[in-house]
Amino acid sequence: MRNTLQLVVGFLFVTGINATWEQERAAELGQNMNRPWIIKGLHGLPTSCPGANKNKEVYEKDLTKKLGDMKPFSDLGKDNQGVYTFPPGVDYEINGQKVPGDSLVVKLVDMCSAYDSCEVEILRRIGSLRDHGKLWREADFGPKHGSDCGSDSGSDASVVILDYGVLIMDKVKGKPLSQYDWWKQLSKPQKKVLVEKTLVDIEKKVYNFLKSQQLLYSELDLDNFLVEIETDVHGIHSFKEAHLVDFGFSGIYTINKIPEPEEFDSWFYKQFNHYSYDFRTAQGWSEFPRPGTFAQELAESSEAGKRPSDHDARTGGTEQAKKQQQRRRKLRMIEDY
Repeated sequence: MRNTLQLVVGFLFVTGINATWEQERAAELGQNMNRPWIIKGLHGLPTSCPGANKNKEVYEKDLTKKLGDMKPFSDLGKDNQGVYTFPPGVDYEINGQKVPGDSLVVKLVDMCSAYDSCEVEILRRIGSLRDHGKLWREADFGPKHGSDCGSDSGSDASVVILDYGVLIMDKVKGKPLSQYDWWKQLSKPQKKVLVEKTLVDIEKKVYNFLKSQQLLYSELDLDNFLVEIETDVHGIHSFKEAHLVDFGFSGIYTINKIPEPEEFDSWFYKQFNHYSYDFRTAQGWSEFPRPGTFAQELAESSEAGKRPSDHDARTGGTEQAKKQQQRRRKLRMIEDY
């Protein structure tokens, strides 16, 4: 009896510690998202997103007959149950033209939220959306998915037919780093170099998305970064380019102004360190420090645009140089705005 009591007390103690630790992590994330330039709503979630409340409109076209032959896309991150691809050799018709199926991916959306239509608008803005509509199929994730939101049709999900929203988009090159076969064979320093280079590239792309669309991509999970790798004749793997995937609610926030590079730099690494906690712990790594290059690169590129060459200084500047200076001034005005 005494041993049982000790086990129960010990379990409750550990559970209490874990609960406190989770609360602290949640508080840190909330503090990082509590920047004056990020617009938030209830419980710290986005207030809205572009294209909200249009599920019926954007998912009106029935694509069931065109999408009868899909297979799970098993190489895309850890949460890929709703992502599919086409079998080899199968084409998909878009606006009367056949597009190779191996260049596309299909994502199913359950349409249980008014924000599920937002991803259509965001993917359209970034230029990767190819088609969208709805698909009728047997529920394979449980009876409460699809447009039958909140209802319970029984425990046997295989007999429940639901309509799903469908996003057909360009397949992004690369994989999450941990999905590569050779990843486990790398040393920790080699892994760290690839992660650091990925972060430098992703930070630039998130900031550019912020400036061009006034939308903040916040779910900085390594499984949302698809990395292209170059492998030389000696089998050495080196970083080529990284891409963002998963632009759905609630990972996209609106903003009220463009933050300064230093402010964004601070936000980015705190956000990544939060999302990468499990990964870093498995590798025995502490938090990734800010490399101090992002804001510096932007500043240097800006300064380079301001400095005239010696020849231009002597001649008063060529017509081409004057036009370039005008374009740079307009660009700075846009960025400042």
